[in-house]
Amino acid sequence: MGNKKILVVDDDPFVLQSCSKILESEDYRVTCVPSAKEAFETLEVSYYDLMITDIKMPEQDGFYLLGKIKEKWPFDRWPKLPVLVMTGYPTPETLRELKKSGVHQFIPKPFTPDELLGAVKKLLQRSDPDEKDESPRD
Repeated sequence: MGNKKILVVDDDPFVLQSCSKILESEDYRVTCVPSAKEAFETLEVSYYDLMITDIKMPEQDGFYLLGKIKEKWPFDRWPKLPVLVMTGYPTPETLRELKKSGVHQFIPKPFTPDELLGAVKKLLQRSDPDEKDESPRD
């Protein structure tokens, strides 16, 4: 699954650095941005196979970003952009809002490298059913 392009959105530089290091170790091409505004600008000019975003960010949060993507790119324009949400606040209200936004995959912060990679691989396989699971078999 290497060479897939992933956009990571988080206002915390440590999270961006950690995600980048973890994902690049599996040959993903990673772009990191610190805000919803920059994510939206990046998505306007580049295609990504997956977006990973935080919810709680200053100025515009992850819900704003998800809403703008749906508004700008209706499903007939970019139907398969999988979104993985990472949140330090997995409250029932947040989870309900995520489902309303069409996001069904999230990982709570803090997460391990294996949790991040597992969620990413699962979403990429779901969005591209021709991808084969490259995990070793017993």
